[in-house]
Amino acid sequence: MGADPRGGGAGGTGSGPVFAAVEMALGGDPGVVGLLAALDRRVPELAAVDPGGLHVTLHFFGRLAPADEERARRAVRACAERARPFRLRLGGGGAFPDWERPTALWLGVEDGSGGLGALHRTLGRTLETAGLAADRRPYRPHCTVARVRRPLPQAVRDRLRDGLAASAHPVHPVAVSTLHLLRSVARPGRPAVYLSLLAAPLTGPGPTDGP
Repeated sequence: MGADPRGGGAGGTGSGPVFAAVEMALGGDPGVVGLLAALDRRVPELAAVDPGGLHVTLHFFGRLAPADEERARRAVRACAERARPFRLRLGGGGAFPDWERPTALWLGVEDGSGGLGALHRTLGRTLETAGLAADRRPYRPHCTVARVRRPLPQAVRDRLRDGLAASAHPVHPVAVSTLHLLRSVARPGRPAVYLSLLAAPLTGPGPTDGP
């Protein structure tokens, strides 16, 4: 998720939904690049995510008024100043909302250090202190790898389900050192691009669940 896929430039304009996320810098990993290329090439019903846009969402805000967007920016920065970098790894995958009528395919995220979970909880508390609603549902981190453009035939769904369930790729651990505030910009028939509103380095003493 580099400057080009995100659209570049902090404070980009637009009316798309806003979310906080960490990037999965796997653009050079042969296993992931091969998986995305295979999805895009072999399954015309899918639109694979650009390898540079892979990320794990922490909190999704939807469309924000300018004042709320600024509150979110301050909350993300404050949270990043309290957490230290950590590592993640991709695991097996699945489909949202389910395999009967999937709208997106994903790979699971292994949070061995607990850093991602702590960051999610701390950011939630920081957002509430700032007057922004945080999602209270159980957090299930994932990395979206493809969107479904049109209904998948049953045989294709079965093949994808079996393939993603077994896709515990030998991906190297990914270092997470920055918390991002992004705006998603839709492109008909193509994966969304992400405008960077803020990239805040993790500079704190460690993952924390405190206030």
